[in-house]
Amino acid sequence: MIAQTARSFLIVSLGLWTIEFFQPRQASAAGINWPTNRLLPSFSAPVAVPDCIDVTSVTSAESDLFVSLEGLVNRTQPQLACVVGGQEGAFTWMGLHNLPYTLISGYTALTKYQTNVSGLVVTDPALPDTLNLATTIAGVSNELVCDPSLLGTLTNAPYNFAIRDDLRGRFADKYAVYRYLYTNYWPLCTHRLLAGMDPNVHGTLRDYLVALKVATVWLDPGNATDASVLALFAPA
Repeated sequence: MIAQTARSFLIVSLGLWTIEFFQPRQASAAGINWPTNRLLPSFSAPVAVPDCIDVTSVTSAESDLFVSLEGLVNRTQPQLACVVGGQEGAFTWMGLHNLPYTLISGYTALTKYQTNVSGLVVTDPALPDTLNLATTIAGVSNELVCDPSLLGTLTNAPYNFAIRDDLRGRFADKYAVYRYLYTNYWPLCTHRLLAGMDPNVHGTLRDYLVALKVATVWLDPGNATDASVLALFAPA
């Protein structure tokens, strides 16, 4: 679903990443194609046999981690898909588009695609909105979204990822989070999209936002304080 507000924000909702990842198209150079007359970009054709991570049974922290990797990897060429079971079935879209795939674990993918990653951005579980900030940072700085519970695994062998941004204990409230995002990362983000994501929603769509370097917030325009911070992101 796509909705457009009066101030020309393009708000992305569920399902677009699947559409863009698998949408049939003519072969194109690797990367993202986003002409000015197109609301949403297209990605280059996927590799012949993408890797698939089944995130149906992983933890929320692992889901955020693996989908942030997916976004970084697929920005150049779609080759990694995080799939989740449900009424449709985890691999339904792969079958509909006649794409063979290799099923791998998320941790195997971390090793395989490690060169796409510059390090970790660590969220603060005490302030859920730091997940949206981390999603934004992941996109512009090529970092993996990391819950602190995963640090013992990810900072040691065989991964040895460095902590590049640690968001723990730095913000008084969500408004401080989003003002920091605006000041430090909004200039590095695409200004063609702004995403509203509930910080309690894990995994879903965050891969797409990372790939496109989209600023990710959760602010209610019907609330005066929220609206004043949201207005910072309004187009001139």
